[in-house]
Amino acid sequence: MAEPGGICVSAKVRDELRGKGTHVFDDMGEVELKNISNPVRVFRIVNGVAPAHAGPALPLPDKPSIAVLPFTNMSGDPEQQYFSDGITEDIITELSRSRALFVIARNSSFQYRDKAVDVRRVARDLGVRYVVEGSVRKMGGRIRITAQLIDAVPGNHLWSERFDRSIEDLFEVQDELTHTVVATVVGRLEDAEIRIASNRRTDSLPAYDCLLRGIQQLRGFGMENNRRARELFEQAVSLDPQYAMAHAYLALSLLVENNYGAASDAIKQRALEVAMTAVRLEPRESRCHTFLGQIHRFRDEYDLAISHLENGVALNPNDVVGIVHLSAAFGVSGRAEEGIELARRAIRLDPYVKFAWGTLAFCLYAVRRYEEALAANRKLGHELSPWMMAREAACLAQLGRLDEARARAAEVVRRRPGFSIRAEMPHYRYPADAEHLREGLLKAGLPE
Repeated sequence: MAEPGGICVSAKVRDELRGKGTHVFDDMGEVELKNISNPVRVFRIVNGVAPAHAGPALPLPDKPSIAVLPFTNMSGDPEQQYFSDGITEDIITELSRSRALFVIARNSSFQYRDKAVDVRRVARDLGVRYVVEGSVRKMGGRIRITAQLIDAVPGNHLWSERFDRSIEDLFEVQDELTHTVVATVVGRLEDAEIRIASNRRTDSLPAYDCLLRGIQQLRGFGMENNRRARELFEQAVSLDPQYAMAHAYLALSLLVENNYGAASDAIKQRALEVAMTAVRLEPRESRCHTFLGQIHRFRDEYDLAISHLENGVALNPNDVVGIVHLSAAFGVSGRAEEGIELARRAIRLDPYVKFAWGTLAFCLYAVRRYEEALAANRKLGHELSPWMMAREAACLAQLGRLDEARARAAEVVRRRPGFSIRAEMPHYRYPADAEHLREGLLKAGLPE
């Protein structure tokens, strides 16, 4: 199991060596070894310096766990990166539909894009046993996809394949690839578990291409990115009016482009109608329900929001975005304890996720666990928005740490001149919950 020139030892040997030298031991978790009936805890000896991710390995889930690393763009054109990313994301999404699998979310998998990786290290960091990696080469009217499935505990290749087809066969290749990975990891699964044939399908490659480009733009987070994303989703809908995912992303982009809750009633109404069309076209697609649930939440329609968000999570129990949005919906609906559990579940699925920590902090504040809320908020590092900083100030104020709270509040106002509680406050179902947050913000010295 050791890297070339390295040493791995069992826990028993580690215990014998402890205190007898300057060795650092990197915990690789429990490993199944040949001819030994029970798993053995293995440690890698690190000479002198602990590795970047030293610490106990995440425990493996109680069902087959897998991470799909970003497929390498081999086209020689950086502009084609969106295409290989899109294929990777589709494979993650389709694998996530299986309730028999624990699938690491896109955000954590994509931490390893464009990096030379040791799959055993990746598996240890993400807490999974299996890793899929591959590459995509797009050449005119042809596409070549290579993929391999690795059991990262012993480092064995379980399966590898190369698909060299016409680009018109892209969807068939994705389906075949996903089915093969699932069958190899889990054994037999009913087709209904993944439902690839009925989801995400369009016969229009240009529409699919517009969808991928739009998603790429949406993740740029700038005003121009948002506008361009909406235009691409509009184009995808015009190319294939029956394409449910194009409708779903168009609905989401309408909110994003218009600042979510601050969007006009007319924009919210159009987003609602488009999202309802997506659900009608594909009622078994989790993201259609998730995006519709978000829209209902921003319309203060709490029961409808929770209903669709729960449908989305039921259809795809590995969808971190859906889980976090359901957590947030619980947080503003008087069900913050349930929101806490969901946020923690999302963090386990996506160890690198940021916005789940923010949602966890939000729910912890609601149940008056201020110290824990502060700790969760600080997991966001330097990525705190003025509103997240304001929430941190409220936690400090509720703990009686008024000097720290007021210093944080001053930083909020410095970063966002004109900040006011009235303009920034989220909408709550129950006035008492809103008043609880308002009380903390006022104690911190933030302007009403």
